[in-house]
Amino acid sequence: MDKKQGQLASNWAYGLFIAAGLLCPLCQSSKKRRIDLLVTAETLLICTLLVQGLKRVIPEKRPDAQSHDSFPSGHTTNTIAVAAVQGALDPDHAPLWWTGTALVTLSRLVLRRHRLRDVVAGGLLGYITARIELARRRDMLSPDWKK
Repeated sequence: MDKKQGQLASNWAYGLFIAAGLLCPLCQSSKKRRIDLLVTAETLLICTLLVQGLKRVIPEKRPDAQSHDSFPSGHTTNTIAVAAVQGALDPDHAPLWWTGTALVTLSRLVLRRHRLRDVVAGGLLGYITARIELARRRDMLSPDWKK
């Protein structure tokens, strides 16, 4: 597999992972699991805003390109955020979420899209954001879901 195919595979895996994180709660009939979708969506929205803001403030050059949008890794931030939220809300499936996160994150390093500091910072950002969202009583998008 050449680099272009690897990047395509990494981006597809990332997209499928995020879609699964948003859609899996809808596959279950309980109202609480449907509200979990809103918690996940809100966490992803906050992560995306934080990542894009940091990329503008810290114009770090990518290892494989001339663009200056490497820090932090958005793929890592978002997959770790999804794994942290879904793993906390549905612990039986947590190993699957964390395995998917590890694969996407490692692909960013192997393909030289990011440096180790980019994925570590993105991972911390995603995990901390998810934990804060899970600890809050009310969310922006969802009702008082912890009743």
